[in-house]
Amino acid sequence: MPDRLTLEQRKEFRKVFDAYDKDGTGHISQAELGEVLAEMNLHTSGQELKDIYENTDIDKSGSIEFHEFLVMMADAIDAGVGEDDEDDEDVNTEKFTEELRAQLKIWDENGDGKISSSELRKFVETVGDGAVSAKVLEDLIVELDTNRNGVIEYNEFIVMLTQDS
Repeated sequence: MPDRLTLEQRKEFRKVFDAYDKDGTGHISQAELGEVLAEMNLHTSGQELKDIYENTDIDKSGSIEFHEFLVMMADAIDAGVGEDDEDDEDVNTEKFTEELRAQLKIWDENGDGKISSSELRKFVETVGDGAVSAKVLEDLIVELDTNRNGVIEYNEFIVMLTQDS
C-alpha cells in the first residue's frame, strides 16, 4: 500500500474501488476502470484506457486489485490530476467540480444525490477529528442547507468542501 496516501485517502479510495467492483470479485475490470476514470472526468480513448489498465496491472494478472488501484491513485495525486492549470482555468474548474461531485457519490450511501444528517456525520467524523456532537452536526446542516430542505445537496456539498475555514 503506497505510503504516499493518508489513512483517510486509502479509506476513500476503498469506497471508490468497492463501488466500481460491481461483481464483488475484489478486482476491477478494464470497463470498470473506464467508469472510474469517467467519473473523475478523465475521459480516455479506448487505447488510452487499455494503456492505463496495462500499466496499473502491476502483477500482470489481467485485473486490477485494490493495492494496484491505490498505486494508480497515488500516482495521479503526485501528477497533480485535478489541480488547477493557469492556462486552462475554466476546464480545470469544471474538472474540480466534477471531482467534488464524485466525492458526494462516495458519501451518499443511499444514492439519492443528497447528504443526510447521518451521512454528513460519517463524513465529518471520517475527515475530522472523530466524533461530532448532535449540536455541531445540526449547526453544520443549518449553515450549509441553503434551501432549508434538511439535507445537503450537490451544490451545497461543493460549497462546504471549498470553503476557506
